[in-house]
Amino acid sequence: MKTVTSLVVALAISLALPTAPASAQVFSNEEQSCALYGRWAVEEMRKAERLGCNFPNARQDFDVSRHVNWCMGQSDATMRAQATTHRNNVAAICGRQGIDVRGGPQPAAASALPSFSNEEQSCALYGNWAVGLMRRADAMGCDFDNARDWFTPQRHLNWCMGQSAAAMRNQAQTHWNNMISRCSRRGVDFVARISAPTPAPAPVAAPALALPSFSNEEQSCALYGEWAVGLMRRADSMGCDFDNARDWFTARRHLTWCMGQSAATMRSQAQTHWNNMVSRCARRGVTFTR
Repeated sequence: MKTVTSLVVALAISLALPTAPASAQVFSNEEQSCALYGRWAVEEMRKAERLGCNFPNARQDFDVSRHVNWCMGQSDATMRAQATTHRNNVAAICGRQGIDVRGGPQPAAASALPSFSNEEQSCALYGNWAVGLMRRADAMGCDFDNARDWFTPQRHLNWCMGQSAAAMRNQAQTHWNNMISRCSRRGVDFVARISAPTPAPAPVAAPALALPSFSNEEQSCALYGEWAVGLMRRADSMGCDFDNARDWFTARRHLTWCMGQSAATMRSQAQTHWNNMVSRCARRGVTFTR
């Protein structure tokens, strides 16, 4: 098949692919309809791009006016079938990159994906979640050659706060799809790998002498609270899973809890808390060590 260097030229080429559903958009070659077509055509490509599809001639292909002008030079019959032709062309370009945009890649269980907003607290959660997913994909050997500077929760947090609330509601799915795309470039099935059950690693303690010992007395509990939160902040910065424990990032809460425990419980609490960090990090494919 002849290589297509510009999607605008490719729009006129009918590919031998399954046709789009009967509900596809219908356009004509009149100016007003062509204006609608131009915006629609570019949005279809942007949707594919968000799934990881690469358009080598993006500067031209994403130019709405170029699509409008092309449309006005076509016959009415051509434009009536153009929605199907355009979708098939986009699907073919993405398909050659190993990306199926007809249905869009889906997670193993859609209900497992969290929902975020563009508020600071939610963005902080998003940053940790996004990096955690990236670390898991990276451990599989997926392609992050051009995205190493995104392995910090803070960068995702800052980006998130600049997005609309609507965009962030769908961002978990978008990020998931991006992982699928990055893995497919290296021949890795992200969904199958991430869904496969793996034995949980046994907690690895730091050397016994490195962990402090606490009691249930107020002064010792105050020290425990500071120590516990400090350890959590370190784990959090590594992208570990604290989605259900954000209200424990205050030393006062640990202090209050500590004073309600037995002295025996608190003597072993440093080890218990350490093991909890190991477990929370393991859920995101992160190894928590000194």
